[in-house]
Amino acid sequence: MGIRNRRTTQSGGTARRSNAIVNLCLLLASCAVGLSLCELSLRLFYPKYRALVDSPFRWDGLRIWARTPNARNWWPHPDTRSPHALHHNNFALRQHRNFSAADLGSAINVGVFGDSFVENVRMDAPYSFTEPLDYLLNQGPEKFNVLNFGVDGYGTDQSFLHYEHFRHAEDLDYVFYVLTLNDLGDIREARIFDLDDAGRLALNKAAQPSWWSRFVSRLHVSYLMEEAKWRLSSHTANVHSDQEIFEHLHSYKDRYRDFSSETRKALPVFRQLILRWRRSVERNGGGFLVVTLPGEPVDPSVVTLLREEDVKVISLHDCFRDHDDGHHWRKWRGSPYKFKRDPHWNESGNRLAAVCLYRFLEKEEMRLPGLSESSLGEALRQYYSAFGDTAPPGDARTAADIRRKYQALDEFGQEQEKQRLMNLVQAAEKRIISSEFDVHLDGKELIYAKEGCDRADVQGRFFLKVTSIDGKVFLEEMEFAFKAARLSTAELVTIGGGLGEGLCVAKKALPDYPIAHVWTGQIGGDGALDWQGEAFIDRDAFRKALEKATAPEKLAVRSEFDVYLDGQRITYVKDVCNPLDARRFFLHVTPVDEKDLPELDAENGYDNWDFDPEIFSFAQTGCMVRSWLPGYAIRRIRTGQFDRDEGVIWESEFSISHAADTEERRSGN
Repeated sequence: MGIRNRRTTQSGGTARRSNAIVNLCLLLASCAVGLSLCELSLRLFYPKYRALVDSPFRWDGLRIWARTPNARNWWPHPDTRSPHALHHNNFALRQHRNFSAADLGSAINVGVFGDSFVENVRMDAPYSFTEPLDYLLNQGPEKFNVLNFGVDGYGTDQSFLHYEHFRHAEDLDYVFYVLTLNDLGDIREARIFDLDDAGRLALNKAAQPSWWSRFVSRLHVSYLMEEAKWRLSSHTANVHSDQEIFEHLHSYKDRYRDFSSETRKALPVFRQLILRWRRSVERNGGGFLVVTLPGEPVDPSVVTLLREEDVKVISLHDCFRDHDDGHHWRKWRGSPYKFKRDPHWNESGNRLAAVCLYRFLEKEEMRLPGLSESSLGEALRQYYSAFGDTAPPGDARTAADIRRKYQALDEFGQEQEKQRLMNLVQAAEKRIISSEFDVHLDGKELIYAKEGCDRADVQGRFFLKVTSIDGKVFLEEMEFAFKAARLSTAELVTIGGGLGEGLCVAKKALPDYPIAHVWTGQIGGDGALDWQGEAFIDRDAFRKALEKATAPEKLAVRSEFDVYLDGQRITYVKDVCNPLDARRFFLHVTPVDEKDLPELDAENGYDNWDFDPEIFSFAQTGCMVRSWLPGYAIRRIRTGQFDRDEGVIWESEFSISHAADTEERRSGN
């Protein structure tokens, strides 16, 4: 009897273990199926992370990672969120044109190396400084090629290896290395090079990522989970913009590269890399130069090192300051040469960088026949008009030639895109506005369409105001150009004919956040509205947000704009608005304690929080602007709007009580 009980107990334990294993397998299978369905849904219906997942790079045993030749992707503009094409050519360079061995053998070649400031994935390729520099150099009798070797995230070590292993390195007559502050940190982190006991460079084997990290870095679910984790862990999660989230995820992607965490002093390694790089270039018969950026001061130890080794240095900061007296490192955050929502330089910064590098090459290196200021300005106008504004009369052939050269790879898929647009505008159920241009909503993209549009239809300035459900708002001024000439914000194509016939179609990407309302239209040369239209995507959500921000007890003062205070937020509301009301606001904040004043503003007696109304909401004909206030206790606020030509348009000044709301303001509620 006892033996039979023991056997029964043993068989029962075996059955329980078997059931546990089966249940575990079923659980794992359910999780795998759930994740697969989630991944499939994200890929089909929520392609927010596509630019990260499909980023064109490959793992490299020498440089850790490298760009892929003949790759095509897209990337969102930091300020407008509008996607633009992202090509890497036959040499894996971030240029929308290919180079052949014959091209390099018959021209003077300038290779530009560096990280994200060179690669410029955040803007359309023709606006990256390498392209207008190429155009300026080719104004004379000599033929030039400017090649963009920039790779986002590269340090000095990886850029050097990029040069060393470029199979046509001996054809590069000039090598520009664009130095950024984080390059030395990248040397420490990547640890590709060390110094041996004799102080010579020692090449390590590049750290290779594990198979699972490569796999995970290609899943949309990975970035969804990271974004959710980041939002939950941040105390200010609801004030982060989509661009901030995107930049965070972009840095998160770098974690899959498995860098060593050891830290070493990078300056001795940097010195040896620069010396070896210069010797290699000079051995190939070229010239080596270091370029420093306009928006960050170079570490004094690096400056001393470069001077001691007689390395030629081009200071873009000095050149920018010569062109603009107001340019300064400390003012880079609000500089007109950088993106508003990203620390990198923008299209204007790249344009000025091209001018600075051209002048240096013209005077110091190549002894080219000098271009006068007027000739240089005319050449730049001719170049940029090919991609932005409508080309002037008589320049159509020149503009077409420029686009044919610098956008040679952009023809990929153009016919398929035209057919997609034609199918879309024929779907009446997706039309949200009927006006001079019919406006269609296709997911996160607006499509403007008009039958038989003429030149007047494409010369006025277009505007777009998009209100999110949570009150954050997207403001955009656009210009559509004819014949598929591109801006960073929009493009216009004709289907079935040219101006006056066929169908004119323009497209504009919308932000990723949930949208309550859109208002769009066109402004003529006299500033009057040619046409406008609006559509509520979620009327109730917008009404609730407006009522919450403008509760009667939050009213601070009535003026041109009524001003409301809500904890750390200041809200401006106007019943009847037009696009001209989107001019710059000034916001001067006087603290209770003068110690809270920034050092630069101490002599003024107030903290300057001037801002452009990027957060602009429209409800029918009314509008709402929102901004943040500093967290310290506030005594007084002076605010209003001003115009550079007209001066102060309106202003109000009022005191603030500090009883209950001071602690609320400090807590960030």
